[in-house]
Amino acid sequence: MRDRWPEPVAYHRYCSRHFVSNFHDKFKDVDMKNAVNLMANEPSRQKFDLWMSRVKDINIAAWNYLDRAGKEKWSLSYDDGHRYGNMTTNMSEIFNSVLKGGRFLPITALVQLTFYRCNKYFVKRRMEAEQYRLQGSELPPQVYGHISRENEDAKRQHVRMFNHDPPTFQVTTRTRGAENNQHGERRAVVCLGERPEDQSCSCNMWLLYHRPCSHVLACCSVNKIDWRQYMEAYFTIGAYESSYAPIFCPIPDESGWQIYSGLVVIDDPDQRRSSKGRPKSTRIRNEMDAREGRSSNKCSICGQRGHNKKSHKSTAQSDAS
Repeated sequence: MRDRWPEPVAYHRYCSRHFVSNFHDKFKDVDMKNAVNLMANEPSRQKFDLWMSRVKDINIAAWNYLDRAGKEKWSLSYDDGHRYGNMTTNMSEIFNSVLKGGRFLPITALVQLTFYRCNKYFVKRRMEAEQYRLQGSELPPQVYGHISRENEDAKRQHVRMFNHDPPTFQVTTRTRGAENNQHGERRAVVCLGERPEDQSCSCNMWLLYHRPCSHVLACCSVNKIDWRQYMEAYFTIGAYESSYAPIFCPIPDESGWQIYSGLVVIDDPDQRRSSKGRPKSTRIRNEMDAREGRSSNKCSICGQRGHNKKSHKSTAQSDAS
């Protein structure tokens, strides 16, 4: 992949969940694992650098591991927006639910299931896109919900202009301290330049997600600026429609098929399974497969496995008799 798809043709990133799991396998430290997970998903570079310095003070070997991995590959704050905020492989695994039930099917049945399930998936979303368009919506519901939440936060922010060209603002958000119940302020610096390289917000969320954050929306609201120009076209209804525009052609009855004159695949009998029944799974498992918070099935009375309160109750009844 590095040879055939080098940057900037493609940007290579790590799934944060797998990266943190590999880190835990090496250092066997749950607290450090949780800290790395928070670091990976932290949008602020200042906070990320602070936590990295603390890791260096606590465990230099762990810091060397994280530093060699390349912070742009596993951290959100140094991603520069190439992964659109997607920190795990969930986006590429979304079709797992679409193709549910297809595992271990014979190859012909698996191809048919994939074809018809994908067709159903696309048809449903084409109809949804048409419905959104008829309703006059410019954004899909998920994107609209995000903008609505950010707009609510923008209403509680105070905007001050510091420069006209390029338009530069200070956005202040009042916060309430959790410890002493006192009010504080959190500030962000926003620049709404005409060129993309002149557009920024110090919270880093605009760059990472390619959608206006609450600070940008607050500046646009105060200055009567259309915020839509600061959001990528990928999030519009037009892009949603284009994503599901391709259609699948129905398969006619086999009697109407054209005569095939191409290559003929002959199966190799030596490649057939000798044993009957379902084959054993070859999936490589790691610590992520263990359910977090799963009970150890130990008895709450004696602490031994295989015991429970009911067994102790029956033992006490037999002793009493």
